[in-house]
Amino acid sequence: MLFFSVILQTSVIPHFKLLNSTINIIFIIVVCFCLFRNYLEASIWTVFGGILLDLFSVKSFGLSSISLMAVVIILFFLSEKFEIAKIYSRIWLGSISALIYYTAIIIFSYLFDLMKLSDNLLYLNKDLLIKIATGVVLNTLFIVLLYPVVELLNKWLMHVERKLETKFL
Repeated sequence: MLFFSVILQTSVIPHFKLLNSTINIIFIIVVCFCLFRNYLEASIWTVFGGILLDLFSVKSFGLSSISLMAVVIILFFLSEKFEIAKIYSRIWLGSISALIYYTAIIIFSYLFDLMKLSDNLLYLNKDLLIKIATGVVLNTLFIVLLYPVVELLNKWLMHVERKLETKFL
């Protein structure tokens, strides 16, 4: 499923842009797992999904992985203060997560450029700010819409995990 999500993200999703912005499926799934407080699954998607995104991306290698990890770490501390069952909490946390993700990408882009690890510097301008704003709105909308689907996936993973524990213990 992870590999399929990355292929979808890198080959199909870029053709569906709104104001030069697209959704990020890996980001959305990571945030949903964080909202379930399943940080182990979120971390697995962050590491492997981030690395696969970096391999298929023109951005600097490691940029997606590090930015996704920043989201997971901050959501770990923030999500305890919200009642996730309420839709406004998911909207709020989804928006904060998207802002953190895009901010981290910009900050790490500058750091990678300073360390001469990359030549792909993102310049902060009006177009980038519009892209970030629409990215936040799009990704938050899809977090809210895909939350029930990922919730079913999370329940299935928990069920499989319990079955494996009982089988091997």
